[in-house]
Amino acid sequence: MADTNLSPVSNIARFWGKTDQDGSSFHPALFHMLDVGHVAGVLLGEEAPPRMRQALARAFGSRGEELQTWLPLVVALHDIGKISAPFQGQDTNRRTQIQRNRLLNEDLNFGMIPRDERHPHSTIGAVYLSRHLPQIDPPLPKLFARVMTDAINGHHGIFADRGALNKTQYYMEHIEPPEWTNYRHNAYHVLASQLAPTWSKGLALPEQVNCRAATLMLTGFIILCDWIGSDERQFHITDPATSLEEYVQLSRARAHHAVQHAGFLMPRKPVEYGGFAALFPTRPPRPMQSAVDDLPVGEQGQPALYIVEGPTGEGKTELALALARRLAAIGCASDELYFGLPTMATSNQMFGRVHNYVGRVYGVGHGVKLIHGQAYLIEDDLRLSLLGDTDAADPQGASAPAALQWFAPKKKALLWPFGVGTVDQVELTTLNTRHYMLRLFGLAGKVVIIDEVHAYDVYMSTILQSALRWLATLGTSVILLSATLPAERHKMLAKSFCEGLSLAVEPSTDEPPQALPYPALAAYTEQGAVVLSPPASQPDRKLQIQFIPDSGADAVARRLLELVRAGGAVCYISNTVRHAQETYSALKSFCPSDVRLMLAHSRFPAEERANLEAEIGRLFGPESTRGREDRFIVIGTQVLEQSLDVDFDVMISDMAPVDLLLQRAGRMHRHERPANLRPPGHQSPRLLVRLPVSEEDGKPDFSDWNSIYDEYVQWRSWLTLLGRGAGGEEVVTITLPADYRPLIESAYSTESTPTSPDTPFFDLISEAYKEYKREESKQEGEAKTRLIPYPDPISSIIQGTNTMFKEDEDGGSQGWGFARTRLGDERITIIPLYKVGDQYAVDPEGQEVVGADLPKNCDLQLRLLQRSIPFSGKTLVPKLLKTMETAPSWFRDAPRMKNTALLGLDGTGSALVEGTKVTLDPQLGLVIKY
Repeated sequence: MADTNLSPVSNIARFWGKTDQDGSSFHPALFHMLDVGHVAGVLLGEEAPPRMRQALARAFGSRGEELQTWLPLVVALHDIGKISAPFQGQDTNRRTQIQRNRLLNEDLNFGMIPRDERHPHSTIGAVYLSRHLPQIDPPLPKLFARVMTDAINGHHGIFADRGALNKTQYYMEHIEPPEWTNYRHNAYHVLASQLAPTWSKGLALPEQVNCRAATLMLTGFIILCDWIGSDERQFHITDPATSLEEYVQLSRARAHHAVQHAGFLMPRKPVEYGGFAALFPTRPPRPMQSAVDDLPVGEQGQPALYIVEGPTGEGKTELALALARRLAAIGCASDELYFGLPTMATSNQMFGRVHNYVGRVYGVGHGVKLIHGQAYLIEDDLRLSLLGDTDAADPQGASAPAALQWFAPKKKALLWPFGVGTVDQVELTTLNTRHYMLRLFGLAGKVVIIDEVHAYDVYMSTILQSALRWLATLGTSVILLSATLPAERHKMLAKSFCEGLSLAVEPSTDEPPQALPYPALAAYTEQGAVVLSPPASQPDRKLQIQFIPDSGADAVARRLLELVRAGGAVCYISNTVRHAQETYSALKSFCPSDVRLMLAHSRFPAEERANLEAEIGRLFGPESTRGREDRFIVIGTQVLEQSLDVDFDVMISDMAPVDLLLQRAGRMHRHERPANLRPPGHQSPRLLVRLPVSEEDGKPDFSDWNSIYDEYVQWRSWLTLLGRGAGGEEVVTITLPADYRPLIESAYSTESTPTSPDTPFFDLISEAYKEYKREESKQEGEAKTRLIPYPDPISSIIQGTNTMFKEDEDGGSQGWGFARTRLGDERITIIPLYKVGDQYAVDPEGQEVVGADLPKNCDLQLRLLQRSIPFSGKTLVPKLLKTMETAPSWFRDAPRMKNTALLGLDGTGSALVEGTKVTLDPQLGLVIKY
């Protein structure tokens, strides 16, 4: 039997919470809970930025200063379940066996621990509190107690369902020796006496708790505090004989240092906003940018949604940054933001712009975190490249990378005040994956900016709408940016956010889509909806559009060369990598040496692609110095379409939905270049749209692109432009921005009968429409299956918990059981290595061999990932998946090689994968020949 003569503290300090590497010494669970409670106290204090306490206070319907009186105790109780027979009595490895034997020698009674079922300490803690809290006098508010127990349940990133909780409750009531309940009682009272001494005297605990929101915020906060409080470099193993009074003082000091070391106590200047022109003084603001100062804002502390629609080149990025700053200055948002973009490439480019902005506005130490699946490969290089070749000091200081290091893992990254990354990170906050609540906590109360909103399909939009509901509930203001957003999509996004606010301030549904102006700056606050329509900076911009029937790569190549005969920069955006490679190869065979030829797509090794994108930005960005007679041809894919601040003189594009055609056209004549720098024939922007047609009946051929874009939307886009007179090779001139809205609404018509019987190819279009609606329904269903529950204010979060999906933000995992942020073909990441004899090497000569030391060589793993190539496709990916099983063990065992496929190349750079030839060409990238 246990020694009942021990003092309450010594009686429970013998229970371990953390051990050293060999298990010979331990940090008591009681001490660890005090550590984590003290971390919570520091994060809730005045030294820390206010975002976290404001987000928690909003969810609990409380005042921020009240949280200090009870929240550190609630956080500390996260590991109360470690004081249990299943946890202390486990013998899963040498360390736990040593601790189990120690306690057995102290006559601890573990009773019978079932081997056929698990009782995690998080579940034991939740069950214990659900039984103990109702006995507290005065009783805790019912919803508050539910939130508390559910958060303890989920503090390892997963909420156990009701069935698992019931099994654990039965075990604790009927199998676990009863003295363990007394041990937990002792720990509870010790923690309460230190962290919330007035707890038992009747604290003013919140009554009006938003149950699910509070649960997720509390769970995310506990996870954060637990991770900081588990840092062995800050919280060293301490002798369990240390007195409680002595350890409490030591723990408080450690907690403060740990929070400071992690970067959460970095001082920030008070936020001031003197207008857009003062924030960006280098050039006069455009009308849309000036309108930021006139947009309505909500009451202090209340979030708002802003949807900004305007032509490319109007400075929407700076507009969004200024609006975020203004919201922070008036207290409608914290002084923190996340900027989400559609691709890693666009995120990388935006990183530089936001990095420079934050460095200028906030000063030393306030770095920007790059957040996407491959950020760890290139973030440091991007940061260094922004310094240029001068000896000037980094405006953010040398301390920025060190301060950012704690936030390097993706699940921590959203906690950093300023982030730039993919929209996938926002999606993952509302997909039912492990630790989604930490991601939500990372965005709560910030300003979230999402660019290129029109680029997301129904699957992604459904997830985004769920995220908007949650972000609104959690006090997060959101700014959505788009050049070409259909009005129906605008309304659905606004409706979702307003549902999170429990408001009915969505746009009027009885007005035709054309009633929404363009450009449009729409604000949705608790006071209602307001839409402004400032003029565009180029109010009468003419764009010439012409269909061309070029069907082969050679024909496109010759037309490209002709377009730069007298000078200029032409861009060809192909819908497929294959056709881009073929066109480049055809052009290379006869292109004059004075024409600079470039190819950009996603199938180059990561480091080469980053260099290509940087070079394109240098040659065609705002600081371009190219001359009138210089000749450039850039061939690429959709990587050139989004968020790139580049300027071409003329463009060819494969047929695509009309909104994307307009988006691509926005990469022409984007910057203010003197007319004498535009070559002859390119004084105004001209978009040539490649669309092969049948010589017999004029039927357009979309077959090459139906796997990329909905056939129905392509038909509607073709009909829309055909109605403007763009038949055959005739040139149609549209006026922007006046024609933006009519063109987009016509292409995305939601009419039940989208075309009349006398429309050309009516039967084909009608069938495409039916398939379009079926696919929409399928995508919506796929997305909803993976979503977390709605932010219901009175229901427990576990009432809506369905299947937990594995995270697939990197695209390396396949199958139904993964919470994919995007639908489409299966994806895989390829690591190309050269086979030299029976070895693998980085180079074809075999000078840098890769082998058995790879699992322990982190630098080499990173180097290989810098050569990685993402790939998607229905045919090759399944074949590559099979090769993962037969890869050398040293490759499979390397941690960073998980979900990657080793591609063994011969001396010519080729490999045969089940009959498919794959070649890594230095000029073309990865070439696939089926």
